[in-house]
Amino acid sequence: MKLKLTKLDELKKMKTVDLDKYIKKIKKQQYEFTHAVATNKEKQTHQSKLLKKAVARANTLKSIANAQQEGKEQ
Repeated sequence: MKLKLTKLDELKKMKTVDLDKYIKKIKKQQYEFTHAVATNKEKQTHQSKLLKKAVARANTLKSIANAQQEGKEQ
C-alpha cells in the first residue's frame, strides 16, 4: 500500500474545510492499513506511525487555524 501524505507546507495553506476532508481521508487510509496488517496483506507496519502523525499534524493545524479565526472575531 502506497501512502500519499501531504507535506506540511501544503497543509498550512489549506482551509479548515480542506483539513477536515484531509483528516477523513487519512483516517480511512489508516483503517484500511490496519486491516491489511491484520490480514497479513501488508508487511510494512512502520507506516502506521506515519499515518498517526499525519492525522496529528492536520488536527494541530486545524486547531491553530480555529484559534486564529476566533482571535480575529473579537
